[in-house]
Amino acid sequence: CLQAAHGLLPPPHYDAFSRNKAKLGASQGESPSMIGRRYVLFSSWGLILVGKTSGAIALTDEPTEAAVLAARHAFAAFDTRDLDEAEVLFSKAVSEWRLLEGRKAKRDELCALLTARANVRVDLKRFGPAISDFDEAIALMASDGRRADGRAAYFEYADAFAQRGLAHEGLAGRDEQRAKGVPPEVEWRAAIADYDEALGLWGAGGASGGLGPNPYVLTYRGNAKAALGEYDGALQDFRGAEAMFARVEKNQDRRTDALANEALALWALGRRDEAAGLARRTVAQRPGMTDLRVLLAADAWERGDKETADTQWYVACNEISTGCRKYRDVDWLRTVRRWPPSLIEAQMRYLARTTGLSGGGN
Repeated sequence: CLQAAHGLLPPPHYDAFSRNKAKLGASQGESPSMIGRRYVLFSSWGLILVGKTSGAIALTDEPTEAAVLAARHAFAAFDTRDLDEAEVLFSKAVSEWRLLEGRKAKRDELCALLTARANVRVDLKRFGPAISDFDEAIALMASDGRRADGRAAYFEYADAFAQRGLAHEGLAGRDEQRAKGVPPEVEWRAAIADYDEALGLWGAGGASGGLGPNPYVLTYRGNAKAALGEYDGALQDFRGAEAMFARVEKNQDRRTDALANEALALWALGRRDEAAGLARRTVAQRPGMTDLRVLLAADAWERGDKETADTQWYVACNEISTGCRKYRDVDWLRTVRRWPPSLIEAQMRYLARTTGLSGGGN
């Protein structure tokens, strides 16, 4: 049984390119896992949060021991996925850090706590409050987050835009959380604007300086453009991400995910021969790409090639570990996997004509 490869990308708290953080002035000796939502625990100023374990604190420009312990316990709760407790503890710490005055590191610590709480809220699918936290953190960093040449002065500033973009994506899919009368397109546009900002802050890389485009954020922006039906722009982003995963990250799994996204965009643009050719080349190298097996089934059915359609569907349903159940679900294809409408329609036509076909998976 093949291991499934759906073409889905890693969770928001990515570590891509974090090894280059030192180039923007970060402390040395940090591993990639220390970047992102937990950087407060390991950065030089983060030691202030974790280093106070005893002794009374009388200074008004220092956090109380209770606040320090709340911050430590908040991160511990986050790591064990006790998200509700983490949110409560981060909120306690944020409230106290907002009251501090006269401490050089106070703003950086508050930004870290806000960003961490925002990530907790994203995981809890409380996207509006998460965006508010990112807004505050970005505003606090704005005074020194951008260099004269337009690039980020430090990693966290650009990263906050990328993470806020993901929160806007989440809000786009939650009608009950958006303000009354605000369509999802508004949130998709906000997400794209944040990804644009993050990519600009990272710079072009190479001789031009900066970290260079982040392939994960290129992918996120491509997905957002695809959600708006802007498949030409999405295709360009997916191709950029694929090239970077291949040459820079040397990450074959993520490269094939990007190729799957390219194939979907090509199909949406009516370039179906190109889409099918790319899908065939990709599954030849990675047979467990469920997305592309199902694409090839629907594409073959549209061409009148029932034998190929049934063969690809059978492999997806019976020879890949996760089966094909989700690919029978229109809502999942539309809102989670975000297939283009034309391909969803083709898939539904195939399924309507093949009721009772052997297989189905889990």
